[in-house]
Amino acid sequence: MHSRRRFLSTAGSAIAASAMTGIAAPAWAASRPHGSIAWLELSSDDPAASRSFYKTMFGWTFRSGGGGIDVIKSSGTDVGIMVPSQGRAVTNRASSQWAPVFSVTDALKTANTARSYGAELVGNPKRMDDSVYVTMRDNLGAFISFYDGEKGISYNKVGTPNYWGWIDLFSNSTARSEQFYRGVLGFSVSLEDPNHRLFSGTDGRVKGGLVPIPRSQILTNWLPYVRVTSLETAIDKAKSAGGRILMSTNQAAVVVDPTNAAIGLTAKKGGS
Repeated sequence: MHSRRRFLSTAGSAIAASAMTGIAAPAWAASRPHGSIAWLELSSDDPAASRSFYKTMFGWTFRSGGGGIDVIKSSGTDVGIMVPSQGRAVTNRASSQWAPVFSVTDALKTANTARSYGAELVGNPKRMDDSVYVTMRDNLGAFISFYDGEKGISYNKVGTPNYWGWIDLFSNSTARSEQFYRGVLGFSVSLEDPNHRLFSGTDGRVKGGLVPIPRSQILTNWLPYVRVTSLETAIDKAKSAGGRILMSTNQAAVVVDPTNAAIGLTAKKGGS
């Protein structure tokens, strides 16, 4: 956690330059083309603590989906899922963390492609109704999942309060990240400024950001942001609920929840 804190205390410029402070919210289109975000997944080593924290922060509710999985909702709309973090422990990484689940046309085929680009399988592929769900670590170790079903978040709510507003991949090798996500999901990368790049999907729509970080300060990881109406109020809630503030600007903050999972807050209202 000290390395993560050092990075975030010195990388305020990268956060401030990230697309969530001034670019339209990700175009997670309703058609769910290959490479779109299906939902966000929280792996937690203390599910009870996670439920309490996110209920206080955003009013999210948790409903058992069986098999130790919780479905997370905001005002009745799906936000993502929470899974136990057992079996996901990785040296120097927090066992609790948020990660994206990507919609793909064929999860097993995409996983095989990902392995050819250096990804590693985490556990066994899972069946979800008539669909397949595969969790992996990408070529730099960041957790990701692939899902070839139709379920997922409500794109109409992206950018609204207490719902997702943006996602960034913080990478200690943007060249290798670009190669991986281009080869696996067909992403193209455009340079927004020296501290921030944009991922766009095969449909030409922005999916998230790519932020360079020094190798010595933090491991590559995905960071999703929740849209809040008042950053100051959200920070106060996080502190009262047992969270820690790693960094903040006038429009964004990064919070570590009581299980050490990092999540971003943004007061910037997304556009189209």
